[in-house]
Amino acid sequence: MNRYAETMKILNLLILCSIFFEQPLGACPVYLGRGQVKPERFTKRNQLAVFAKSGSQWIAIPFQIDERTARLKLVFHSNKSWLNSKTHPRDRILFESNQAHPKVTNFTGFPCASKSVYEIKYKKNGSTSYAYVAWCKGVSKVPATKRELEYDLGVGRVRSNNYVYDLNKANYMLFHAIYANDKKGNFIKVIENSNLHIKGDVKNFLNLRFGSNDIKSTLEAHEKSSMGIFARIDFFLHVLFFKVKLKLLTDISFYNTSAHIPMRVSLPVNGYDYLNMGSRLYYYWQLSKDKPWKFRAKMPVHGLNVKKSEVLKKYCNRYYCHFRLDIYHGDISLQLHFNINRRVVDKLDFYPTMVDNRELTKDRVVRSTDGKDHLGVYFEGSRLPKGSHPWDFWMKVNDDSKDSCPTKPLSTRKIKI
Repeated sequence: MNRYAETMKILNLLILCSIFFEQPLGACPVYLGRGQVKPERFTKRNQLAVFAKSGSQWIAIPFQIDERTARLKLVFHSNKSWLNSKTHPRDRILFESNQAHPKVTNFTGFPCASKSVYEIKYKKNGSTSYAYVAWCKGVSKVPATKRELEYDLGVGRVRSNNYVYDLNKANYMLFHAIYANDKKGNFIKVIENSNLHIKGDVKNFLNLRFGSNDIKSTLEAHEKSSMGIFARIDFFLHVLFFKVKLKLLTDISFYNTSAHIPMRVSLPVNGYDYLNMGSRLYYYWQLSKDKPWKFRAKMPVHGLNVKKSEVLKKYCNRYYCHFRLDIYHGDISLQLHFNINRRVVDKLDFYPTMVDNRELTKDRVVRSTDGKDHLGVYFEGSRLPKGSHPWDFWMKVNDDSKDSCPTKPLSTRKIKI
């Protein structure tokens, strides 16, 4: 391979290694995947409803339906006419899980006419909870509940009852600030000025460095549902005088108390053939000065020699590893969750470690370019093989539960009523 081709291959590696996103597979919503509920024949999407019991009363649970393509990509719509069409097996159903609800054994007085319901069993803050999905004939006796999120993606702001998220319009994966409701109606700034630093320590070649100013994004599409807002973002990378289209999209979602940004690192070659240790992805931000914030990390601390066996034991179950960082003061809390496939952690050593710059100010590896105190997460990328490696980033606001995101059903079963 000639030197030019070698250089371009390395450049492509670093372009694609620059973090990037794809579609993933109240508090964090419950996700119902393909085959977990099966509607009756000829039912339409606008007949779907989700109910639960609160005391002796049936209540409607906010939900949304995601139409998906054969490759499980979200479909965006200009109007609501698609809801009049038949339910498709690829549709994904999600609903709020803000509180635990009891199991129902007597369906007398069920809110709508339906031949059957699906009982969804899931965990909420350590307690077993139940919700009931049905396709209704006629009007429900319980009116649907909606979560009205205010948004102006042109300005770059999303606002719910619990938080305000100010996006960086030049790069939608970053934010200017995140505010949390102090439960008195005041929105307090928690973190601000997020940034991204990517370094490729290329074997027998120059170090390649990219920052957030090198990455730009555009808003491709957005849509509002009865649960929140979701949008599709396209990314570009500036290299010298060129603008390279990454051809990578992410569908970000905002809900009443949470937000979801699915991520993916894609490499066209084996990282271990081209990159030295220290090739990294580093995502960081500052704590605001509005409160004396405290934080606790449920992830390894960068710079400490932690055995991988300890990481697997402490943070992983059989299939996934769950890491989180909590920032809090009084009644205000912000949780940042990172979910990664256990195989990626075990075999490839790819997982977040927390950086507290106030303790590691002399560490050139993690020092921010602006020199200000910051917190962040560091990912080592030198051992990743060729291919795509997805992981999930979730934000939760004022939710102190131990639940991870998203909430996955423990079981589903069909009940005739």
